[in-house]
Formats: sequence, structure tokens, C-alpha cells
Amino acid sequence: MYAMQGCRSLDYPPGSYPSTAASHLLGVVIEGRGRILIGGQAYTLTAGSGVLIDHGTDYELLPSERLQLVWIAFDDLIETSSTERERHYYKRAGGFPLYGLLPATAMPAVADLARQIEALLAEPGERRRHRADRLLQELIGQLLDMTSATQVSTADALARAADYIRTHHDKPLTRDRLAEAAGLSPWYFSHQFKRWLGVTPMEYVHQVRIRHAKELLILHRSGIREAGERSGYADEPYFRKKFKQVVGITPADYRKNKLARIASLSYTFTSHLLTLGIVPLAATVDREREAHRQEAHASIAVHLRRAIFREDALFEEDFARLGSLQPSLIVGDDLMIQGETAARLGDIAPCQVIPWLGLDWRGHFLQIARLVERESEAAAWLDAYDRRALQVRMALTETVGDASVLLLRISFGQLSVFGERNVGAVLHHDLGLRCPYDLGLIAVEQAIDLAFVMRCQPDFLLLAIDDSPASQSMWELMQEHPQWQSLPAVRDRRCYQIAAYPWLEYSPEAHRRMLEQAMSLLAPHHSFEQTAQLAPE
Repeated sequence: MYAMQGCRSLDYPPGSYPSTAASHLLGVVIEGRGRILIGGQAYTLTAGSGVLIDHGTDYELLPSERLQLVWIAFDDLIETSSTERERHYYKRAGGFPLYGLLPATAMPAVADLARQIEALLAEPGERRRHRADRLLQELIGQLLDMTSATQVSTADALARAADYIRTHHDKPLTRDRLAEAAGLSPWYFSHQFKRWLGVTPMEYVHQVRIRHAKELLILHRSGIREAGERSGYADEPYFRKKFKQVVGITPADYRKNKLARIASLSYTFTSHLLTLGIVPLAATVDREREAHRQEAHASIAVHLRRAIFREDALFEEDFARLGSLQPSLIVGDDLMIQGETAARLGDIAPCQVIPWLGLDWRGHFLQIARLVERESEAAAWLDAYDRRALQVRMALTETVGDASVLLLRISFGQLSVFGERNVGAVLHHDLGLRCPYDLGLIAVEQAIDLAFVMRCQPDFLLLAIDDSPASQSMWELMQEHPQWQSLPAVRDRRCYQIAAYPWLEYSPEAHRRMLEQAMSLLAPHHSFEQTAQLAPE
């Protein structure tokens, strides 16, 4: 979504005018001459020319005579989260194919649109503002279609060379061979490559090789000699020397420090690591929503933003922090680590991508245990959990029997129920409690209405109600509703309010706590000592 932030016509006498673009800036020269420095690159400005400056870029305007420009500021907004009450966005940078001086052939149309927008906004009025917004969208379309033929051909050549390096990193590579793959002269290729990526072609070769060696050492448990050979270093001493030069530590120390330098981009997978006794170096954290993890938060050195949104969910600040941390391993799910995000994270450290919907919580737990070489600890934890689940199940067989149990959530005024992945896995699989609806039809969570609850006719109700005004108001109305009062669970006083933690959390420790709370709520007169005597060895 593109949102206009302002439009102004400004006159500049000769001088120097440094600034930083708080939004995307389109500048159209109405009259005069001068230069502009954008990110250190100089461009000449004349009447009818135009520039596009990326959000967050430093620039300096240097008029040689009186210079008049129309400036249009706008933001490229990406939605990061939303609720019924509000939406959250962040400003994306780099979303256009061409920045700097715009092609002269495209400027007449761009200049005409810019002047129309300026004229519309020069006077107040909601209708004029709407017309200006429509013209901005047309202008954005013009900018998105712009390319420089030279820029495109050179960029394509450099991209071919980079692809060649990534697919042939284990083969002998020289600057001349890479220039040949790009179809450019060696000198021009080296100059443009460094301007493009900030490193020379051979420096990039070593970056790719060392990145691949890291993956072999961490994700595949390869030996040091094997990791070097498969990454393009036939000479092991040279590989060790180059690895330390690039990474700062030896390959052996890098592998040894794996468990101390893990970055977790999944709130759920952080819980798996903590259950296995591993505190990640960096993790996504929301202190307000995760008050129950305060002790763990104090041990996690770097707190990243916690977001439920996947592609583009990592903000630039967090990419920078991960880059400076240089973790040995990044752990996340396939909904978060994908597309451009996966490519950028892969440049920082090896990434273990774990399928989110492809595995249940036990599968996630075991895969992470294998990754961090804690398989025996995971097996022991699951064995203890299953024995405790059996004890609770036996107690509930006496107190609940074949009665149905429904966990109902009210969040921001919306009713919902869960499928087999979250709390359903504990209540209806591990504890064997009868669910009054078909669990298999719900992937994770499904919004419902009161009519759905009436069809279920639950014998027991577990209620998780957030503190939003909408939810509290709905809860008050529901309690007065005759249909609600007629439900067996309500009528027989088998309706229990439960907290979000542990019931709505998807993690091993939360599931263990659910067993204890299910016991205290649904079988209050039983103890684990009593059920332990009945449980088979």
C-alpha cells in the first residue's frame, strides 16, 4: 500500500542542503540547475529531470543557481498485523526497480502527474485530496515500470555471476572465469560487482564457501576436512585459516559453540529449546504476552520482535542485530523463513527450517532435539510426560467418563475452538476426553458462533476469555442468554475459566502444565500418588 505523506514546491538558492529521506521522495525539477548527491552518488539536475530517493537514504542538494523542485513524499507500507480494532504497518525500503536519476524519456509523464498532485493539494478539500491520492497511485505505476537498459543488462550479468558462484562454489574459481560467466570484461566486472555487493568477486566466493561449510558443520555434522573439501577448499590448513579469517574462530570452535549461539525465530521453538536445557542467544520475545517466561527472558541476551506474520516479518533492525551477532545457527519454521527472508538469513548463518504444519508438537520437539544433539533428553522428557498423561487419563475416566469437554476461546469478541494441533492434542488425544465436534475438520483454530456451541451441547466447558472490552462484553451477554444457560455444562456448574497460559500455548512445558491443571479442574479429589498406584509400569 502506498500512502502520500506530503507534496511541496520549494525554491533553493545556491548552497548545500543535506538531509535524510524519512519517506520515499520523488523530486521533479521545475527550473534551474544543480547537482544532488544520493547515497554518495552524484547526479546532475536540470529543468524537467527527476530523482527517486529511497526511504532512509542520505542526500544533499547542491544548486548552482536558483533551483525549484516539486517534492512528493510517500511511504511503501507493508501490513504486519491486524485486529478488528487496528492495523499495523512498517515502511518498506527498496521496493522500486530504479532509484537515483530517472530516465529522461519517462519524465514528461512523471512531471505532469507531479504538478497535477501539487495543484490539487495547494488548496484544502477532501475531494481534492482523494483525486491527488488516485493520481499518486498512477504515478507509482510509472515508477514501478521504470528500468534503465544499461542497468538491467549489467545487473543481469552480475546476477548470473553470483548464481554461478553459488552453484559452483566447490569448483576452482577465478576472477577471469567469473567475468566470462557474466559476459563482461574482467576489470569492468570486478568494479561493478564490488559496487553491487560491496565485496570483490573473490571475497564473495569465500563468503559463499564458508557459508556452505558452516551448514555442513552445523546441520550435517560433517568433519572439518569433509566440510572444507565439499565447500571448495581442497587444502585443509588453508580452509582452517580462511574460515578463521572470515568467521573469527576456527571451524572446530564454531561447531563446539553451536549450542551457545542459537537464534530462534519461533516463539514455540524457543520453548522446545528451553525444555531441552538450551537458552538461545537471541529469540523472538514479547514480554507483555509472555510474563510466565520472565526468568528465561533474563537469560536470553538479545530479544527480537515477536510477530505472527511470516514473510517480511523480520524488521530491518532485527536483520541488522542478527548480522552483528553472527549466530552459529538460526532456527525457525517454513512460514517465517521463506522467500527473500530465507535468502537474507542464510547470508547470516545456517538456517534449520522446520515444517510448521507438517509436524505435530512431538515431531517438532524431536526434530529440534536431533538438531541440538539432545535426543536422549527429549526421549526421557516425553516418556515422563506420557506416564503423567496416563495417570491423569485414568483419573478423568472416573470423574468425566464419556462426557464431552469443549474448550471455548473468546478473543476480541470472537468465539473460536481448536483442532488437533494445539490444546486439542492434550485434551482429546493424550487425555482421551471426548470432543463434541470433529477435530479433524479444524487445522488450528476456527471462529464459531453460539449456534455451534449449542449444537455441541458440551458436558464440561473450559473458557479462555481475554480482557479486551469486546470479549468481556460478549461474556456478560452470553451468561444472560437463555440458550447458554440451558447448556449441560452451565446447568450442572461444570464451566471453568482458564488462563491463556498454559492452555493456549503450543509448547512441551505448557502441555505438561495442562495435564496438572486438567487434573485439578476435572478430578479435584484425585492425586497423582493415587493414580500412580493404578498406572501400569
